[in-house]
Amino acid sequence: MVLALAWLWLPGCNDDNSPNDIQDQLAFVRQDGSTMVMGSSLAICCGIWEPGFNDTPVLKIVYYDLTLAKSSWRLFIPFEAAVVGTTYSFPTGPENSVAMFMVDVGDGLSGGVVNELSSDQDDASGSITITSLECGPPLRISLTIDATITSEFHLAPHVTVSGSYSATVHFNPSPLGCDFSL
Repeated sequence: MVLALAWLWLPGCNDDNSPNDIQDQLAFVRQDGSTMVMGSSLAICCGIWEPGFNDTPVLKIVYYDLTLAKSSWRLFIPFEAAVVGTTYSFPTGPENSVAMFMVDVGDGLSGGVVNELSSDQDDASGSITITSLECGPPLRISLTIDATITSEFHLAPHVTVSGSYSATVHFNPSPLGCDFSL
């Protein structure tokens, strides 16, 4: 059991001093046609969904902005559910499936949350396809997405997410470590 869990923490190490390679081609477009501007701070790691509450091993990705001037997104991919080449449909359903969450701060001037959106809402639609997933080291992920993520507040606005994302990560660039959840 210890050996099985040990690999979860390895992607935080960078023994070969190789740089991370992130190719983020995702577009986030609100229902009104405006583009959500996402924070550029990144945390990406393999870890536990939420230690002590949900101990499912997952790949976690989060883009954020601590000033709340820009929006954020999170994606959790459980290893047990992730089959490379498989397309997962939204809504994502139960807690241990692929999950995406976004915080929309609108124009960022108000300094607060305008909307929260989640792939597990009943009116979410579309899909995500995982084309590679390895916890490494290095951690590797590639995926494509074409989905509509909808409001948790049951507001009319929704966000379409489309494009591709790939990363080869030799070290988690975030001071958050792997201690974050949806």
